[in-house]
Amino acid sequence: MAEKQDFAGYRVAIGCFIIMFVHSGMLTTIGLFIPIFAREFTLDPGLVVLIVSFATGAAFFANFAVPKALSTIGAKKTLFIATSLCALHYVVFYLSNGLLMLYVAGAIGGLVLGFGAQACMAAVISSWFIEKRATVIGMVFGGSAFGSAVCLFLTGNLIQQFGWRNAYLVNAVIILVLGFGANIFFIRTPESMGQKALGWDKQGGSAATPGAAAQPLGVDLPTARGTMSFWLIMLGVLLSGMLITGWQSFAPAFWQSSGIEQIRSSNYASLFSLIGAAAMLYSGVVADKFGNKVYLSYLIAAFIAGTILLIQFTNVSTAMSVGTILICGLSFPLSSSVPATVTTDSFGRAFYTQIMSSFTAMLYLGKCVGPATMGYFRRSFGFAGAYWVLIAAAAVSLVILIIAVNIAPMRKLRAAAQQNAGAVGAKAS
Repeated sequence: MAEKQDFAGYRVAIGCFIIMFVHSGMLTTIGLFIPIFAREFTLDPGLVVLIVSFATGAAFFANFAVPKALSTIGAKKTLFIATSLCALHYVVFYLSNGLLMLYVAGAIGGLVLGFGAQACMAAVISSWFIEKRATVIGMVFGGSAFGSAVCLFLTGNLIQQFGWRNAYLVNAVIILVLGFGANIFFIRTPESMGQKALGWDKQGGSAATPGAAAQPLGVDLPTARGTMSFWLIMLGVLLSGMLITGWQSFAPAFWQSSGIEQIRSSNYASLFSLIGAAAMLYSGVVADKFGNKVYLSYLIAAFIAGTILLIQFTNVSTAMSVGTILICGLSFPLSSSVPATVTTDSFGRAFYTQIMSSFTAMLYLGKCVGPATMGYFRRSFGFAGAYWVLIAAAAVSLVILIIAVNIAPMRKLRAAAQQNAGAVGAKAS
């Protein structure tokens, strides 16, 4: 008898982690370059910050094209294109001589986030995991936060040693080596390996004949769009996408305005990313063990509690500041993994990529408008007032998402599938 082949899904997950580390993690280093660009080209920092808006705006539109790309050329080729675009993003920055090229580079980075980050990675993981899907997605998406922490440190040192233009070239090379390497050696489909997804025989669908493999349950995108649950999740994800981006965009300035020196505020920002990376790894376990309602509640409750502490106890003590960052850092998955986690339990696996990509697009729209919204309320009500607005948005998003999960169509589909399976079993006996 031939020796049983090892399940390859975990190796694929490692490759996805590396690609998230490179694509999403490396792109977060833009914050280090914004003040440099402002000085180099004598530009208003407010104009330079719009690079982020061009990136998240491009990501918003790109996510709608992800299902077509995956069905036409497959995940492997899509990721090769995304890695090439990620390196090109850095090359265009290296060659930039003014605001227009900076914006072009930002838009290219947004295409990377669209085609080579959350939506594509979740689709790859979904093809390999039915059981433990939320856990694995959380671990893979943790590559983004770990990449952010590592690449911020690495790029800061490269800038100091070689200047910002050369630092960008070095980053481009790192991206090509790690991104292409992970894709070549790790990314596979179950079909190409002659394997099936983990839990394929327990996915709760219906089989044509007794003992046959269950077919994946789920509604298609047009049907999903006809439900209230779909639009509530779209709105809830839009609001949740604003939270972490808005928090991160203004926390260092808020700390400094409260008397915390620049180096300490920078260290706090790095600590937030590290805690967020750990939270990303654990959040999927929470979703798998306790369900999406507990998962969403703990994420948003942590954000609200941490933000209230930030407002009320800023610069009281280092221990209080670290505790605040620890609590708020637990909510970091709000910036990334919510669409991929809630889609299956709400709309099923059969058309997972199409539906999840729509939710991910709304997540990036939230990231796009989050900093601008925070900026408006900060000018009107100050830092504390702007953070209270974020707290209100978090509370509203929690209510909306919980309602959406409760009324999602998968409940009725699962009940019907179980009833049908019982009838088939009775007939066979």
